[in-house]
Amino acid sequence: GTFDVVASPDGRFVFSSNEYGIVQGQRGSVGVIAVNPDARGRVAHPQTVGQIPVGDVVPSLALSPDGSRLYVATELVPSKEPPPVAGAGNPILTKNDCVQKKGTPPRANGFITVIDAQRAIDGQSNPILSRVAAGCSPVRLVEAADSSILFASARGDDAVLVFAPRLLESDPEHALLRALP
Repeated sequence: GTFDVVASPDGRFVFSSNEYGIVQGQRGSVGVIAVNPDARGRVAHPQTVGQIPVGDVVPSLALSPDGSRLYVATELVPSKEPPPVAGAGNPILTKNDCVQKKGTPPRANGFITVIDAQRAIDGQSNPILSRVAAGCSPVRLVEAADSSILFASARGDDAVLVFAPRLLESDPEHALLRALP
């Protein structure tokens, strides 16, 4: 199920969070779609450019104001073949007691994936720049207009996490600025 969609600044591409979309055996993906607008701006012949596997349960994404970075929320680190995720030493970000639904067993935290939007549009094999732990069930993301702060709601922690977007790539272990209860 496609859950969230953002458009590139020029309106030629959209990115979709496919909450349970299975790609390369992994549940949760980002779709990259060329919308091919006609002269009036209407979608004429959309084409899927690619599908990027990003984790387990992918409810949302956000595009940086300049359109260069795509931030993707993933609710859970996959239990099978987990990718490397920065922030393992931070107890605010990394947990093993996240409960998705009452009555289900606890799982590991979720994370934010940073994707190079142009690489994704070009169909490059690995557009992922970094992954950073983001507490229990990160579900919504928004970046400030000046690109100074990225907010992530960690639903399972009842908190908003505040990250420095530039550090998500250059120093992901120290990208968390604060957690707001």
